[in-house]
Amino acid sequence: MIKNDGTQESTTTQATRFFSALEKTYVIVVTFNPDLEVLKAQFTRLTEENVKVVVVDNHSMSRNDISNLASEHAFEVICLSANKGIAVAHNAGIEYVRSKGGKYLIILDQDSIPERHAFVALVESFFSFDPSQKTGAVGSSYTLQEGHKGSSFVRFGWFHFNKIFCDLASTTLHEVDFLISSGTFIPVSVIDDVGMMREELFIDHVDTEWFLRAKYKGYRFFGCCSARLTHALGERTVRVWFGRWRTVPVHKGFRYFYTFRNSMWLYRQKYAPGKWISADVMRLVYIFMFSSLFVSPRSDNIKWMFKGLRAGLKDIKHWSTTEVTRQAQDVG
Repeated sequence: MIKNDGTQESTTTQATRFFSALEKTYVIVVTFNPDLEVLKAQFTRLTEENVKVVVVDNHSMSRNDISNLASEHAFEVICLSANKGIAVAHNAGIEYVRSKGGKYLIILDQDSIPERHAFVALVESFFSFDPSQKTGAVGSSYTLQEGHKGSSFVRFGWFHFNKIFCDLASTTLHEVDFLISSGTFIPVSVIDDVGMMREELFIDHVDTEWFLRAKYKGYRFFGCCSARLTHALGERTVRVWFGRWRTVPVHKGFRYFYTFRNSMWLYRQKYAPGKWISADVMRLVYIFMFSSLFVSPRSDNIKWMFKGLRAGLKDIKHWSTTEVTRQAQDVG
């Protein structure tokens, strides 16, 4: 095998490392009020892929059904006592993996279904790099249901994100500046070095913050085109014209609170690079315009965005459970 650093590795050594890694890899699935039919399809595929799975449920209304379904597939289940946010759920899964001696993990959203051999592609890609180059994570590419274009990998540019799309049959590895958590392979040793997910963020930017922190410590990330997942669109979308036609996801009003609060806080962190800040500021401008002009209820959206801006100016240690957090715990 020719590695990505140009050196050669024997087939025997490659196979030994690969199967050892698969044996020590766990998939963490986080659920909150999922579509049970989609979840059934995901669990069936995970069973077919023969991977170890832990399901962390954020106090779903259907938590008993989720537990029963997971038990049918011999998956471990961790039921949290309340919806404490995606970061708490991720950290609970990570601690479980550690307790079982796992060395690697793949985080998966409840509505992401891996194509066949997607996880094999992630592991193979990770071990194609020399350990000295500090590869921190390898992420999957997405195709979206309902006829929408797949998601892209991202490099930071000044005031914009440079998008990298995978061709359907591509096996290319792209170096990227960050990855979304779902479908991403991460060594536990990297999490030990970088730290856990910031639970105060609750939902938005949880993965962004962790990857910015890891990048600041010198880790590199790669998007794997041959590891493909199908992602169900769980939110309503609208098409608007702003220089070009754009498909914009529509959130519940309080979600904009977290989007703006967490961005404002992240801008002040030493590990947030200027290019990312400039691109994210433009993203917030677009969100504000779309949500205040095209998405009802407009006044409610504006209220939550301004609340988020004000809260984001405070130090994170002064954040507390508020009206918005209680709404999120109830309805997600």
